[in-house]
Amino acid sequence: MITNVLIRFIWVIYIPFSGPKSIYLSQFIAALLEVLRRCQWNFYRLENEHLGNMDQYRVTREVPLPYSLDDDAEDDDDKQ
Repeated sequence: MITNVLIRFIWVIYIPFSGPKSIYLSQFIAALLEVLRRCQWNFYRLENEHLGNMDQYRVTREVPLPYSLDDDAEDDDDKQ
């Protein structure tokens, strides 16, 4: 959360000092830090969603099939 606050307010520090070259460099650094901040919070959001799904038992290892496998085996035995 500390890095989020610091990077979110990078525009306060983002003041061009001298010349056009420093403007491009500072724009690049500010944009790069914003991308990193967004990636960081997307990771935390995804992790929180995963933990919420596990806590509410919405995560399963098996997907139920819409039919029974035992019925298919019985049908095959009847045909022979």
